[in-house]
Amino acid sequence: MGFIYNQKEPDLHSMADAVLAAAAKYDLESLKVMYERALFRVPSVENAAHNLFLADLYSEEQL
Repeated sequence: MGFIYNQKEPDLHSMADAVLAAAAKYDLESLKVMYERALFRVPSVENAAHNLFLADLYSEEQL
């Protein structure tokens, strides 16, 4: 919620699923971009399948 009012970046790593869900629900494009950048900073074999699942779930073409 803080992002909507003050554009403060949330802790994307600990709340990734919830952040992407909120960004999709409220059509917050700048939050989606922050999320995508955070994912690309720390790609790993362990989180690749989960990230693809989230990308498909929320129709994120950039992921």
